[in-house]
Amino acid sequence: MTRIDPITPPSVSRNTTGPDFHLLEKVAEHDEVWSYCAGDDIDESFVDTMCVLEIEIASCPAYTAAGLAGKMRVIERACFDPPVMQVVKEIMRQDRKRITGLIAPATKKKEAAN
Repeated sequence: MTRIDPITPPSVSRNTTGPDFHLLEKVAEHDEVWSYCAGDDIDESFVDTMCVLEIEIASCPAYTAAGLAGKMRVIERACFDPPVMQVVKEIMRQDRKRITGLIAPATKKKEAAN
């Protein structure tokens, strides 16, 4: 399993209007299914569901730090093949660029005020 640079895990918000609402819902669903797969007696339907969610989450763009942190948690659990992981890393790089672009203007305004 490949480790990705960590981001502080967020508290998952139930804001239904946020840009990462659907992503965070999928992450929460994955967390729930993951908890069912922790024991010795694993139902294959849970594994199938978890694998589908991992692909959906990995390919879904993140727009907030909370969305990216949840996405990273799922990807760290996933067992993607190396070529797929390279694609996922590129998607994550794009997510970071997108989020940095959203956060940077507010940071610059705050620094200018000080």
